[in-house]
Amino acid sequence: MRALPSLLLLALVACKDDAPPSDDSGEPVVIDEDGDGVAAEDDCDDGDAAVYPGAEELCDGVDRDCDGAVDEGTTLSAWTDGDADGYGDPANAVEVCALADGLVDNFADCNDADAAIFPGAEESCSGLDNDCDGLVDEGAALPWYVDADGDGFGDPDAVLQSCAQPSGTVDNGDDCDDGDASVSPAATADPCDTIDNDCDGLVDGPWGVPGGEHATLAAAVEAAPDGATVCVSPGTYAGPIDFGGKELVVRGIAGAEQTFIDGGGNGPVVAFVSGEGADAQLRGFTVTGGAAYEGAGVYMSGASPTLRDVIITGNRGENANSYVRGAGLYVYGGAPSLEDVLIHDNEAVSGDEVYGAGVYLYNSAPTLTDVTIANNRAEAYYVWSGGLYTALTELSAERLWVSGNTCVADSEVIGCGVGLNESSSGELDNLVSVGNVAEAGYTVYGNGLWLYNNTTPTITNATISNNDSTASQVYSSGITLYDAGSPRFVNVCITGNDASANNVYSGGFTTYSGSTPSLVYSNLRGNTDPQYSFADGSTPGSTVISVLPRFRDTSAADPLDWDLRLSNSSNMIDVGDPRIYDPDGSRSDIGAYGGPGATW
Repeated sequence: MRALPSLLLLALVACKDDAPPSDDSGEPVVIDEDGDGVAAEDDCDDGDAAVYPGAEELCDGVDRDCDGAVDEGTTLSAWTDGDADGYGDPANAVEVCALADGLVDNFADCNDADAAIFPGAEESCSGLDNDCDGLVDEGAALPWYVDADGDGFGDPDAVLQSCAQPSGTVDNGDDCDDGDASVSPAATADPCDTIDNDCDGLVDGPWGVPGGEHATLAAAVEAAPDGATVCVSPGTYAGPIDFGGKELVVRGIAGAEQTFIDGGGNGPVVAFVSGEGADAQLRGFTVTGGAAYEGAGVYMSGASPTLRDVIITGNRGENANSYVRGAGLYVYGGAPSLEDVLIHDNEAVSGDEVYGAGVYLYNSAPTLTDVTIANNRAEAYYVWSGGLYTALTELSAERLWVSGNTCVADSEVIGCGVGLNESSSGELDNLVSVGNVAEAGYTVYGNGLWLYNNTTPTITNATISNNDSTASQVYSSGITLYDAGSPRFVNVCITGNDASANNVYSGGFTTYSGSTPSLVYSNLRGNTDPQYSFADGSTPGSTVISVLPRFRDTSAADPLDWDLRLSNSSNMIDVGDPRIYDPDGSRSDIGAYGGPGATW
């Protein structure tokens, strides 16, 4: 029984510990450790003053308002943007406090693996819905134009819409005649065919002869304004005509073999004497019937016109007491251009001197391309070339054929085929001088080719062959150099040149008095002996060979008809200058049909 009071005492003490704290007055004490104004018994975190019932919820992973939910009403809905195009993947949504890299606030992308696909993207012909509107390739098909004539330009009225280019179409509608491949914006306007060739909406003209307002060619040329084209139908028209300083194109529509300007015994037949330039053109004519001691056919002085597809024939220069120059063509000054020109069967007769029965070039810079000078005749006391004569001239010539010219002189023939004089220079590539005939009472100098007085051209790939000379003395029936300085000869064939004389310096190649040429990778064979004669007593270098040329065919009576290409058995094939190549890429051949210009 003595233990009972102790147990009662313990029970009283225990009951006293469970009572709310109170101050000395016995009033209960409110505990608020974080000082947020909410008693600890009502606070869900009395250690954080920002956490209490009614606190503002923040997006921080904490239940700040003590309602048992975290971050409610504070998160953002976001979607992953895997292709970084600014539009999200609707299948990948997340709730976040803030947007981070790789997240966007929309789910509008329809392909989150392709940055080129998103709402508003430009639709293209790709087979994809580029702009996410649920449609594929809408509005992206391209216009294609039918090109029936295959000229690269389409019919503007035949349009197909397609993403892929249909066969037989092009991407432009610029053709003005889709049934004619020669008519397109890329074509060259032809003012003589009454067609809008270049699709510029204009049909050039109307300077037609006949058929225009001018009955004669001379009247049309005189009336035509600068820059016009005078279109001439096939036929024969009276000369002379003078271009009068105008940049005219006077064109025979059907070409030189069907369109003639006849001087009727007067001349020059065609004149360029007023500073005409390269745009002054004579095209598609035969010039004939001229008579004048200078330029009976065509006369140029201080002019640089263009002659293309022109034949100059049947013109005569005669002067009993003085010189005749260039019965076919006379050029003094200027830089004319001749392309595809044939100068043949013109005649120069003088009691004194003839300079170039075919062509005379003085103090000029002409360009000759595919020019033939053949079968012209010169008779005089002195003949300075029956074919081509130059003085003080820088000549550029490619594929120049000189043949069958005849020179008859009481005293001397100097270069019946080609004569270059008085400091002439230039480049002559693919030169033929063959079958020229020189007869002189005293001397023949260089029937095929003659160079005199510091004349220093470079002659590459030439054939000087079968020129015949008869005189008391012949310096060479092939090539003669007299005070010529230092010209250069490369890949030259000198063969079959014949000299009949009491004194023959050489049949092939002679230098005399102050000439120091370079003759390399060439062929000397079959000329009247001696084959060569150098003034200094030297001999040709080791690159000069002596072989039969073996041309394909030289049987025709007219050398103009010879085929001077090399037969397959020729030893001149692939032995030319190794730095020069034939069109097939092989080492150059010797002769006029070697080198880059061999395919003429």
